[in-house]
Amino acid sequence: MPQFLLELGLNRPAMTEEPTDAELALVIKHFAYWQDLVQQGKALVVGRTQDECPNGYTIFIADNEEHAELIAERDPAVGRVFNYVVRPYKVSFIGDLTAFRPESNLK
Repeated sequence: MPQFLLELGLNRPAMTEEPTDAELALVIKHFAYWQDLVQQGKALVVGRTQDECPNGYTIFIADNEEHAELIAERDPAVGRVFNYVVRPYKVSFIGDLTAFRPESNLK
């Protein structure tokens, strides 16, 4: 199945310092949306950069480019909190995922 890379950017960079209640609610729905896709085996990696104005990145599968766009647009925060770009992508190698599990990053 074709793979895609989703890049998310903040519509309002100040959100990282002063999020509105509406933005926070949408981000909670955003996390639930992608967590569900991970659990379904449709998304491999979901995360964000850790700099001042972060970007989010997701590697996921879809039937084709049109379907990939639809998956991105169904994210409740896209268009409201985030702008996005979807690009065709191909994973070439996957290493030992143990070090990349979120639990490992909490310590």
